[in-house]
Amino acid sequence: MNQEDRIISLYNNIDYEVKLLALNDEFSRLKIDDNSSVLIISMAKTSTIILDQQEIELKEKHSCFYYSQGLDLFLIAKNEKSKICILTFKAGFLNHSEIELGNQEKIEKLFQSSSTLRCFRVPSIHSNALGLIHTQLPESLLSTFYKGTSLNIFCKLVAYLELSTKTESTRLRDIDMEKIKTAKGLIESNLSQNFTISQLARIVGTNEQYLKKHFKQFYGMTVFNFIVDCKMNKAKLMLKEKDVKVSSISQQLGYRHATHFTTAFKKFFGYTPNALRYLFAVFIDNYLAIKDIAMIYI
Repeated sequence: MNQEDRIISLYNNIDYEVKLLALNDEFSRLKIDDNSSVLIISMAKTSTIILDQQEIELKEKHSCFYYSQGLDLFLIAKNEKSKICILTFKAGFLNHSEIELGNQEKIEKLFQSSSTLRCFRVPSIHSNALGLIHTQLPESLLSTFYKGTSLNIFCKLVAYLELSTKTESTRLRDIDMEKIKTAKGLIESNLSQNFTISQLARIVGTNEQYLKKHFKQFYGMTVFNFIVDCKMNKAKLMLKEKDVKVSSISQQLGYRHATHFTTAFKKFFGYTPNALRYLFAVFIDNYLAIKDIAMIYI
């Protein structure tokens, strides 16, 4: 089944669009127009979303939002039968809404601050998306239904973003911050090492429970997850180099066996190192082809 067969356009309006996309273990590439607000809702299973250098895991019933700068979006399934619903609020959408001009400007600024992928869960957004997909209304009512439901989801999205921007993390004491920053630096500069929490705690001068608590409080993830995150993202950068073997990358990141590294990489990103290397190769070939064509006309 090709990509076109997996995409179902439920509704397409001058201001917004609703799509349903079934994923598998092949990359799906979507072109998103510049200055569009994109809401991705996981309807079934788990998938991985890639935007430029950003990657997130989108679990079932969770949503992801970003303000498009015209970059292509890549998606791949982490489980069989993954499905996502994509609502695209196009440039100019707010101009045609009934929202007051002053509030339009606030919402526009709020959206523009979301140029990075933001993952969250709002149950009512998921339930409304289910209604978009499974409605059995007569065709004469679909336009009104899709518009009303899409606006409902839009309002809940805005409410969530406004609330999340007001939430501030609890401040840590300076001495606590220095210790966890030191631990973070040790991890980032020694990716070939497999630090235990007790080792890190001893080096920075604190106890395990203290380090675990404050590290997660400040960086938003556990020490272990941060170590894995650093290793995997470093591996992704190294895979761009065609001459570096996967076995060499695994050794440099502290894995005794390449198979262990490949398993960890696929668990983290949802696809194998070789699949990503192939994707990089396609990018490079396309870039060089475009560059050659441009040189002809210069």
